[in-house]
Amino acid sequence: MLEGDGVKTGYKLYNNIFYNHNSNAPTNWETNQWNLLEFSHNTFFEAGGKHHLNEPLDLKAIYSDPLFTEAGTWGAGFETLAGYTLKANSPLIDAGRALPESIVNLLTSLGGESKDFYQLSLQDGQPDIGIHEYHGEKEAPGTVDRPFLPQSSLSIKAFSSEEPSYEAARAIDDDPSSYWRSGYAPVQSITLDLGGL
Repeated sequence: MLEGDGVKTGYKLYNNIFYNHNSNAPTNWETNQWNLLEFSHNTFFEAGGKHHLNEPLDLKAIYSDPLFTEAGTWGAGFETLAGYTLKANSPLIDAGRALPESIVNLLTSLGGESKDFYQLSLQDGQPDIGIHEYHGEKEAPGTVDRPFLPQSSLSIKAFSSEEPSYEAARAIDDDPSSYWRSGYAPVQSITLDLGGL
C-alpha cells in the first residue's frame, strides 16, 4: 500500500490483526498518511503496550491481546498454523465487521459460502476479527481495550492567542517545536474537546 513516499488511496482494511510480539519497540508505521485509507474493526496489539505515533486511526479498533491458541507455533505445513486460531475468551470473537450484503449475495449466486482461512463457515452471526471464525462455546472476554484518543478527533480553543503563529491548535499538533502562547490578559484559559469518544 506504500508507494514511493506516500500511501495509495482507496483501500479499505477491515477485520485484520496487527500483532507485534516485540515488547521492546512498537510497530513502525513509517508514514502519517494512513488516513488516506479506511481502517475499521481491526486489532492493533503491541506486546510492549506502546503504540506508534503514526498508527492508523480506527474508531472500531481493539487493542487487547487477541488470545491466539498458541501464537508463534508455525512451521512447514498448514497444520502448524493452528496456533493462530482464537481461544474461547478472545475479545475478537463476534467483534468484526460483517461482509457487505453484495458480497454475500455474490458468493451465494456462485453456489459457495463465506469461509475463513481454516475453511470454517463465516455464517455464524457476527464475524470475528482475523483469519479465524471461532466455532464452539464462547467464554466471557476479559477487559477489552478500545481506542485511545487520536489527535484527529481532538479540537481545541483558547481564550486568546498572542498571534496566529501561536494559536491554540499548536498545543496539540504533535510538533515539539510549536506551542500555544496566550495573550497578555490576566485570566487565560484553553479548552480541549475530546471528540465524544
